[in-house]
Amino acid sequence: MKLTQNLVAENRSHLEVGTMGRLAVLRAETGVAQREEEVIVMRSLSEDAGDNLKRILNLPKDTEGWKTRVEPTDTPEFVERKIDLLAQLETAFEKRPDYRRSLMQIENDAIDEQFARNQLLPTVDVNGQYQFLAVDEEFHSAFDAIERGSSPSWQLGLTAEYPIRNRAAKGEYRKAQLEKRQSEKESENLRLSIIVEVNKAVRDIRTSIKRIEV
Repeated sequence: MKLTQNLVAENRSHLEVGTMGRLAVLRAETGVAQREEEVIVMRSLSEDAGDNLKRILNLPKDTEGWKTRVEPTDTPEFVERKIDLLAQLETAFEKRPDYRRSLMQIENDAIDEQFARNQLLPTVDVNGQYQFLAVDEEFHSAFDAIERGSSPSWQLGLTAEYPIRNRAAKGEYRKAQLEKRQSEKESENLRLSIIVEVNKAVRDIRTSIKRIEV
């Protein structure tokens, strides 16, 4: 504010001696008016914050107590820190639950796609059986024969299935492919939105820093 007022005074001096036009002075005066408006708004925000602090601390016991102005005893310390945009983006990708869910959805859709693809392939099953048989008039003698393994028996079978046309399975596979692509597209759109949001947040911080410095 003080710098802007000094600039107005200097411009007026140049106007009086004819080294500066009236338009430049008006611009400087407009800047002063804008600064005064910002000061008024900030004072109002400061008083609102003071009232909220009184309410939280439950300090005023009567109406007169609310007239007390809260004044900080020290000056807020401002420390400017360098903002690493890439690091902030990586943090956003890691911490955003919606983005992590989108990646998990892609993984689930990939599993469904692989399962649907497997349904299009031929199926071959191998079955085996090995056993001991015993036939005897005496029950205990039959058990003795089984223990000795005197009458082994085995079977081996092979079953092969090859789907012809298999339209239902092809339809499910195509559906799984489309769902996976849709999940990938949604995740990529969300990723771009996060990049835009982080970039805007970084710009807003830098703008606020510049406003504080001015």
